[in-house]
Amino acid sequence: TYTVVLEVKEHTLGNNQLCSVCGAEMADILKYTCPSCQTTEPVEWHPWRGGYLNTQDCNGKHYYLVRDISGRGQIHIGADKTADANGATIEVCIDLHGNNISKPRTNGTTGADGSFRAFAVYNGSTLNLMNTEAGESIVEASYNRDRGGVINLAGESNLNLYSGVTLQGNDPEPFRFAGGIVAVNGGTFTMYGGKLIG
Repeated sequence: TYTVVLEVKEHTLGNNQLCSVCGAEMADILKYTCPSCQTTEPVEWHPWRGGYLNTQDCNGKHYYLVRDISGRGQIHIGADKTADANGATIEVCIDLHGNNISKPRTNGTTGADGSFRAFAVYNGSTLNLMNTEAGESIVEASYNRDRGGVINLAGESNLNLYSGVTLQGNDPEPFRFAGGIVAVNGGTFTMYGGKLIG
């Protein structure tokens, strides 16, 4: 199993009415209100395929997931060491848009080589996670060994969870170094909605 990782940059209008970064038609950049923003005005939502959101030009952007994601590798929020010696501190809004993120065991049923969390948020960054589509979007890590929760917050980072998202899984057995849906390592986790299971 593998995951194709695409780094997401700022989406802007290029030639032929296409996004100059991802090539998407501008119709793919949607406009609707954001549950986490303190405004009733529609905002621009950019198509996102699960790549890192870790540079300053991602700051303040809104992204909607266009597909299910499964496989190894965690999604980094605010951890680009090439952009800044300490990494970028950013805030992003992600609408799972009815899609799911799953990080299965990486070595059959033993998990001997460990697995990976779904998201890792660094450097005081903020992740606003929501689902505006009908039903639930699932974010899970089946087995995470000693790597923290399904979502890990480090360095005074923040996770704001909104309705329509279920965080689940992360069975630490037979190792007992993990467990917990969200690992708060100096960060803050706030639930405005959503569910925690497991």
